[in-house]
Amino acid sequence: MPPTAEGCASVFSGCPAPSNRCSCLPTAAARITREHVEAFVTHLVETRSPATAHVRYRALRSLFGWLVEEGEVRESPMARMSPPKVKLCRPLFK
Repeated sequence: MPPTAEGCASVFSGCPAPSNRCSCLPTAAARITREHVEAFVTHLVETRSPATAHVRYRALRSLFGWLVEEGEVRESPMARMSPPKVKLCRPLFK
């Protein structure tokens, strides 16, 4: 059985409700486009911490890299995509 977005539920958890941007997320990995990933990451940036958005971005990037290696997708929809910016906090104590 080919990988599906449903099989990646831990990465895509937090996807907005069906009435929002990710409602048309394909279930076949090969059908996920850059626009789907961008909408998901944008939603994370708007609703979660920047660190969470960054971690999920990295997990998706790894997932799609693996899918390319396995021949499940020809090219990652995240190719040439930049990660969300994460503001570094200054330590409270020195």
